[in-house]
Amino acid sequence: MKFFIFSIGVIILWGIWAFLFKVGVEQIGIKQALIWNNGIAIVISILIIAFLLPQTTLRIHKGAFYVMIATAFGITGSIIWYIVLEKEKASLIVPFTALYPL
Repeated sequence: MKFFIFSIGVIILWGIWAFLFKVGVEQIGIKQALIWNNGIAIVISILIIAFLLPQTTLRIHKGAFYVMIATAFGITGSIIWYIVLEKEKASLIVPFTALYPL
């Protein structure tokens, strides 16, 4: 039952995120939005790394390669999504992109 509550929480947070991002893009444009988005992502990533690094040992192997490639695809998809979001209605783009497989 916990997974259901957490899943609903994620859906709500992502919905709020998409809505707020669309509002922000309409006001400042996609280029500034990407700069702000990635700047905040860097800060949060540094905090996550600082928290997790003492708890683990990094190893470079095939699994790490898959994660790096997946991250590159995810970031590329996000940039395309942001560009489309700037030009189209969020109510159309967000549900449509949620249909991706897996």
